[in-house]
Amino acid sequence: MLSRWILHWFIKSKKALNLFYQSSIILIMKISLLLTFCWFASFILNAQQPTIQYFRPYNKTGINVFETTKNDSTLFTGIKVRIGGNFTQDFQGLSDQNNATPVFAGGVNTNQLMPLTNGFNLAMANLNIDAQLDDGIK
Repeated sequence: MLSRWILHWFIKSKKALNLFYQSSIILIMKISLLLTFCWFASFILNAQQPTIQYFRPYNKTGINVFETTKNDSTLFTGIKVRIGGNFTQDFQGLSDQNNATPVFAGGVNTNQLMPLTNGFNLAMANLNIDAQLDDGIK
């Protein structure tokens, strides 16, 4: 009797385990398909960004560029809109030290520094919308 129960439990658990594995594999395939689609979509959407007159890029090529060029390098062919975004998550590793002579006022050392710890700053996200409305008007 006990052996029948064990055999029945084993078969039942094996079916449940196979069902779990099948659903896990399907879920992994769906996630990988979604990630692949997003990867390809990023290239397709990036290729559709129109060129705008007097545009300063937001990536590393636009660093230390405080004004756009005075040359009109792109012909105006109509109203154009560029939409983009950036995200940053900074990590700070801070330390401090103080060699000042302790000065006590009210039982508290006024020259003592506050303890600092390493950690992440507040995340920052930007939405960039650039529009060219007319020739030379951005």
